[in-house]
Amino acid sequence: MRNGAQRFAGVATILLLAVAGCGGDGGGGGNQVSGYLVLSAVNGATVEAYEILDTGAIGPSPLGTATTGADGSFTVGVGSYTGPVLLMATGGSYVDEATGATMTIADEDPLFGMAIAVSGTANGNVTPLTHWATMIAYALSTEPNTDALLAIDNAVLMVEDYFGVTDLLTTVPADLTAGTVAPGNAAEHGAAIAGMSQLADDYAYSDPVVLVHDLASDGTDGRFDGEERGTETLPDWDMASLQLRDAIRFFLNSNARIQSGLSDGNVGVDEAVEARVVPGSYSSYAWPPLITAMDVSGGTSAGNTTVQFTGEFINTTSGVDVYFGGVQGTPVSSGPTSVTVRTPSGVAGTVDVDIVNLELGLTTRIERRPETRLESRDAPSARLPPGSWECLTVRRQVRLHFCPRALRPIGRSGGARFQPQVCHCHL
Repeated sequence: MRNGAQRFAGVATILLLAVAGCGGDGGGGGNQVSGYLVLSAVNGATVEAYEILDTGAIGPSPLGTATTGADGSFTVGVGSYTGPVLLMATGGSYVDEATGATMTIADEDPLFGMAIAVSGTANGNVTPLTHWATMIAYALSTEPNTDALLAIDNAVLMVEDYFGVTDLLTTVPADLTAGTVAPGNAAEHGAAIAGMSQLADDYAYSDPVVLVHDLASDGTDGRFDGEERGTETLPDWDMASLQLRDAIRFFLNSNARIQSGLSDGNVGVDEAVEARVVPGSYSSYAWPPLITAMDVSGGTSAGNTTVQFTGEFINTTSGVDVYFGGVQGTPVSSGPTSVTVRTPSGVAGTVDVDIVNLELGLTTRIERRPETRLESRDAPSARLPPGSWECLTVRRQVRLHFCPRALRPIGRSGGARFQPQVCHCHL
């Protein structure tokens, strides 16, 4: 079991400075994000909202700050900003569902959520499931040519599929220890969170949020196997989904604190988690296609040029589509590690290429940027004959490495806050 200084950070560097006048919406009017902070309901916690840049980096200072109410509710102002928002929660108090112990969210182990700020009020919660999705979105957004909105969309779909839930960012999870709960989406969210609480107790974690961090780090490489790209995150776990499934079922059927009237007979999240296990191997998420190479050498803007994309997580039982500038290519063949298509006709210039895993609609986009593009050349070229196009640079797959976080106190009277130090991956 690792301590706080050994855990992984999962977001770009955030400077956790004290904000004058913390509490309330902190935004002074304008646009807002409203939601709930749920482990069970977390009272008196600080929720900060940050801009998420296309690179996955986080704005240097909060757009706004709020304090949660007794039911975990918050409304944080973001001024005139619209776009993707990181929600970061620390402090407060809540009752751990599995043990009944009163807990807090430590500064060095914040819980994350996401929202899309709009003109007016947007909804966005902070829960262990949204934390999980945020970690995956960050990993995806650091891939070349993947913007933040696409990364968030993919991450949300992936976590929803893994747990068999819907409306990940906006559903308020039910507290299964607070009274009768009707079966449904809120109950499924609540059962997943309660299962993580139970799992933390089963494995002697002193802080259940630390387990949430470890599970999320494990899942950022597409496999849920107790490791993050070969680095052990969950000792002695080879198929972490099975442990989580068992913990969900134990809580539903045997934990004395449950008051919901639910059992594993009318909750399906345990079965959804079990379904992701690859027999005898590991458990996995559905994952957007990871493209490592394109074998194209040239073609005409009239189309009908064969292009093969290779990588991982490409084909599913539902197939894969490839779009060039929004126009679908003609499929030739596809498998787990490659897809071959013929290009549509188009005008001279560069286009985005979208590779869509049809199982969930997960999309990898190769954008029209100088370092990675298909360029149509209808004008004479010194290197290529007129009317041809070429792959100028093959997109290289970045395996994001979450570096160990060094924690150091920064100036604040009455106690230390911490600044996460996160390594960045460079091409």
